[in-house]
Amino acid sequence: MSKLDAIRARIAFHEKVFFAAMAAVLALVGWTVNSYISVNPWFLGAAGVAMVGLSAFAIRHYKKLKKLILEIEYAE
Repeated sequence: MSKLDAIRARIAFHEKVFFAAMAAVLALVGWTVNSYISVNPWFLGAAGVAMVGLSAFAIRHYKKLKKLILEIEYAE
């Protein structure tokens, strides 16, 4: 596998992980908005912590994506 193909495969992986994390964040936001009145406050706190953690995870993968895109630009 050439270096360019390896970078493209890594981009595809990080892109999928990024979008999965963003989907999970949006699902947690939707669940929180839908059930904040009737749920235990501990669950809301846990959902908030999970949203922050998933957002940090998504940001880390986004930064990796940007780095890989710049790397592919110079690899050609």
